[in-house]
Amino acid sequence: MSWLSDDVTVCTGYNVVKTNIDGSNLLLMEDYPKQPIVKKLSDNLYLVKYSCGNYCRAHEFWSATKSDSTDTLVAFNPQNQCLVEYDFNENNNVTFTARTLFNQNSKVIYTGIDMYQSVIIDNVVNEAKFVGNDLTMQLLGENWEDINVKIKDVCK
Repeated sequence: MSWLSDDVTVCTGYNVVKTNIDGSNLLLMEDYPKQPIVKKLSDNLYLVKYSCGNYCRAHEFWSATKSDSTDTLVAFNPQNQCLVEYDFNENNNVTFTARTLFNQNSKVIYTGIDMYQSVIIDNVVNEAKFVGNDLTMQLLGENWEDINVKIKDVCK
């Protein structure tokens, strides 16, 4: 994996181990059932996806000099490197946030007050995609109806 300069994350058997440039190892996941999927997004950016089931997943973005990870990814726009993630607020409603890759400063873009309550995000988000800088999401409402959301200029 010569495209990485700082560290490498590889799956060894059923364990995911992060090996730092100094040679030290950090066990990230134990008894991991699947190999990671690596997708080249550009000459200097790779997406690494890990999954062990429905809501058990992680996404890492690697460049030659930086890395960023999330286990709550909803959508990613490679053109402007905008990440949309989810979390549950104090009322257990889903909150969607947006941030630029390699930057931890995020902003709330939507709170799903009227959404179906589930800790499994795949039960709530039917579809999420970018069209230009705008995000469209189809969410599941609390009465099982579709909620269509369009948010303009998500990471601006």
